[in-house]
Amino acid sequence: MKRRIRLGLLALVLTVALTFTAVGCAGTTGLRGTSGSAGSQGIQGVQGEQGLVGPVGPQGESGQVGAIGATGVTGATGSDGAVGAVGPRGLQGAAGWGSPGATGADGINGVDGADLGLNILTLHPKDSNDPLWPIIDGQKGGVLVFNSSGPEFQYVLSAHGLLTATEYSLIYYADPWPGTGGFLIAEGTTNASGSLFLIGEVDLASSIPVAADTNYPDGGKIWLVPSSDYGAGEITNWNPLDYLHEHNLISYTDTDLIP
Repeated sequence: MKRRIRLGLLALVLTVALTFTAVGCAGTTGLRGTSGSAGSQGIQGVQGEQGLVGPVGPQGESGQVGAIGATGVTGATGSDGAVGAVGPRGLQGAAGWGSPGATGADGINGVDGADLGLNILTLHPKDSNDPLWPIIDGQKGGVLVFNSSGPEFQYVLSAHGLLTATEYSLIYYADPWPGTGGFLIAEGTTNASGSLFLIGEVDLASSIPVAADTNYPDGGKIWLVPSSDYGAGEITNWNPLDYLHEHNLISYTDTDLIP
């Protein structure tokens, strides 16, 4: 491109130079002469040469198209899995704990049992195969509250761990066997839990112990036995594991018999 511009300028300079050469210099003013003949036309400048066009570079070769990969084979459909076994039953949750209830009001002071002439006797199962008749520890037992003297024998009995739905007899057992000379004090039927509660008063028309009792005058024995094992003032069947025996001998004075 620069070469072509340079050549154009040279042609323009040459044209201007030729124009000034053809035109004469002006003289002093003289008489007007006759008109001169027209001058000849100047020579046209030579046109510069056009630059050569560079050769076109060769076109690069096209890359080869890659081959298309083969389609994979479709896998076979899987069979249904077997039904899983039933899991084991979960453990039972722990029992909940309720909030403690409010503290109840203080109860009134009870009357001293000694002032009322009341006594407490505990009843227990005993091992009759042992000469000492030791107490058998367990979930069976009872408590008898009674008066030591009066015209009537007053009692409150609470027992548990007995045969269920069974009639029991609270008796005074006078030694020796089978308890002849003793007598029935009260009777009642246990509930579905084997518990028994008795309360009342009875005219025994006798004191405890009676003179024929081999434990006289130290005291008498109080037993709680199934009514089916007792009759006519004596033991008729012997099932000692179903019985409750006295923890100690007791004494009761029927004041109606005092002269």
